[in-house]
Amino acid sequence: MKKIKSILLSMLMLFTFLATPNCADAAVGETTVTYLDDGDRIETTIIEEPSTKRPGIQPYTTTVEMTRSKISRYYNGDNKVMWYIKVTGTFTYNGTTSKCLKSSVTAESYNSTWKVSQLSAARSGATALASCKAKQYMANLLIASMDGFVTLTCDRNGNLS
Repeated sequence: MKKIKSILLSMLMLFTFLATPNCADAAVGETTVTYLDDGDRIETTIIEEPSTKRPGIQPYTTTVEMTRSKISRYYNGDNKVMWYIKVTGTFTYNGTTSKCLKSSVTAESYNSTWKVSQLSAARSGATALASCKAKQYMANLLIASMDGFVTLTCDRNGNLS
């Protein structure tokens, strides 16, 4: 009898987890591409962070907490990644409201001619924001400068943009 109760309780907990709204995953993995005048491009993708979606912060609530990231990669005309900026936000949503609880930024250069600096992260309402300054040098001379900026917004149903 204890074994049956344990199995039923486990199945109920699993059903409760699976019944949690999963709309937040709809935008995960979608990539948008922005082409620049010089032939370079910026690809931006929403990515899921591992083990971060938690249904119900307290028992019997429908509020969901999740952490997601959005990354923008700068490609040169030769299709090589030069640098990236990524914002990571922790959000809550419940079908009525959403809120960004935390925001962080990471950025890095993949090419020795590019330097990334002045990293900044912020949050506003249901949006996580990140910015950086990317500069390209040749023979210690500044030849290009770009502002990197990425935002991640969660709506009341957990949809990301």
